[in-house]
Amino acid sequence: MGVNWVEIVWIMMAAASFTLGFVHLLVWFKQRSRYASLAFFVLATSVAAFSASELSMMGAQAPAAYASALRWAHVPICVIVLSIIAFVHFHFGAGRLWLAYAAAAFRLLTLLLNFVTGVNINFEDVTGLEHVPLWGGVVAAVPVGIPSPWQIVTQIGNLLLVAFVVDASITLWRRGDPVARRRAALVGGSILLFIFGVTGFGVLILAGVVHAPTILTPGFLVIVLAMSYELSWDVIAAAQLAAKLHTSEISLRASEEQFRAVVESVPNAILLVDGQGKVTLTNPQA
Repeated sequence: MGVNWVEIVWIMMAAASFTLGFVHLLVWFKQRSRYASLAFFVLATSVAAFSASELSMMGAQAPAAYASALRWAHVPICVIVLSIIAFVHFHFGAGRLWLAYAAAAFRLLTLLLNFVTGVNINFEDVTGLEHVPLWGGVVAAVPVGIPSPWQIVTQIGNLLLVAFVVDASITLWRRGDPVARRRAALVGGSILLFIFGVTGFGVLILAGVVHAPTILTPGFLVIVLAMSYELSWDVIAAAQLAAKLHTSEISLRASEEQFRAVVESVPNAILLVDGQGKVTLTNPQA
């Protein structure tokens, strides 16, 4: 497959994802306590890496090439899932940890089985390829093969991930403030929508009901954009708070100077004493 709109769009999505990730990596370097920013950088970089694997799958000309590309695509997918778990935990400050650990464990088990069973975790064997035409005369490869029975491990991991995100989002929503509810709806909602959409679409493809390429990068990019928006909102809010504190500090200093000027101009002697009897302020008359 030569240079076409699919390659251009996928490269653009990868570049956008990596750029957003790098921006928040710089934020993390400035404030090391922002672990959500670090998790986001890992996520965004993995999405960029996955887009390359997805391009290889769509452009595969042989079953073995497709199977190999799909096998290696599960590496960035695993990192993406682990990063989502870390991001939700640190950014939401909510969610049961045992659900997070269980979802992470099943995803790591999926990655292990991906390399030791069949040609990958999705197929025992890819026996052929169908080339489905897309818009603009571009064609994409669609696998034909024997589904792997180990896919059940992947589905259990997805259910645990959904349970963790739902639990964290509900806990965050119940806190009641508008920022928490927006965060729960935007980030939690985008993650859940993507998981349900991808899982359902993947099942239909593997069952042979739908003949279409597995296109995940746009969905991953939606999650990246939602997370980046929330992180940027926090950075802007922190900057606004710092500016308000600086303004308040300047006003306080001005008030103190005015108070001292008044005290010094009074013709009578003035002494200010604290609770321990220590003199803290006098005027020239005193």
